[in-house]
Amino acid sequence: LLLETAEQLSGLEIDYYIGLNYAAFKDVIDHLGGVEFEVDRVIEARGLRLEPGLQVLNGDQAFALVSFRKEPLGDIGRVQRQQRFIMALLNEAKTKPLRSLLLVFKVFWDNVDTDIELHEVAVQALKYRGIEEEDISMEIVPGSFYNYESRSYWKPDIAQTEEIIKAYFGDE
Repeated sequence: LLLETAEQLSGLEIDYYIGLNYAAFKDVIDHLGGVEFEVDRVIEARGLRLEPGLQVLNGDQAFALVSFRKEPLGDIGRVQRQQRFIMALLNEAKTKPLRSLLLVFKVFWDNVDTDIELHEVAVQALKYRGIEEEDISMEIVPGSFYNYESRSYWKPDIAQTEEIIKAYFGDE
């Protein structure tokens, strides 16, 4: 349903998906030796308290960080923090020797739900091994909050979303 919804909203055919469970997320971070991240505010989640500042987060701390929801912007603020964390994770992985990354990849692969074949992952990993932060773009679907039956939802701005999609993928 998630793929169908994303395809319907974007008008694009999605080639692949990757789903990672939370336990594996924490294991990947721990096998990397943690991820250096600038915590921008006090985060209290999952029984942990993270203070502001640059620090190396272990798996439990990273999971608390990316799942924290008490934001003025709600889930939008959480997604923005998740995007920052993904960049920090990629930067951390680039500092590790290939031998240690193989163990991280095994932990990842043993816990992933995907329709990508293992050989294709290897091809893509080699293709993008020199990728830099400035080569990566992340967007949040433009929109606004609205309430329906006492629940808050994010209502996409379709026209703005179409403009972003055209900028990345063209008019086709």
